[in-house]
Amino acid sequence: MPIDSADFARAYERYYGRTIRLLCTKGLRIEDAQEFAQLAWARAWERRVQLRRPCQLASWVSTIAINEFRTHLRHNGREQQLEAQDAPCEPSVITRRLIEQLLSGNARYGSILEAFYLFGYSADEIAKLHNTSGVAIRVRLARARAAIRPLVASKSSRPRA
Repeated sequence: MPIDSADFARAYERYYGRTIRLLCTKGLRIEDAQEFAQLAWARAWERRVQLRRPCQLASWVSTIAINEFRTHLRHNGREQQLEAQDAPCEPSVITRRLIEQLLSGNARYGSILEAFYLFGYSADEIAKLHNTSGVAIRVRLARARAAIRPLVASKSSRPRA
């Protein structure tokens, strides 16, 4: 039995943002992630009669979104150059010492963060240095930011003497 329009609308409101976040973890910029998420939800609506378990609608849409992104990569090549919004910060904002403190014990992402924020290399330039793709570097940057977030929050919540 296909999912009715009211249930589908509630699921869309609840899980659309999750679909976008999932696509961002795959290396997509937010604008592209929104496009693929909209495409996936539209395809799911068109093919809702194929859904066997309505309780798995969000997972099904996520799978559609990822498959659409992979198809796009196969047919259209790799991601384009990073936009101006992803430009490196000024060294006065993120200093080498701060990165060293934040990454103490996490050397996995240190060289990527250093190259991106301190030296201003693009993700594609870093990818050439690491013999990988620009998408892989963007994903690693996102994971590095996620790893740093709790550290920054814990350091900023400490009382100052």
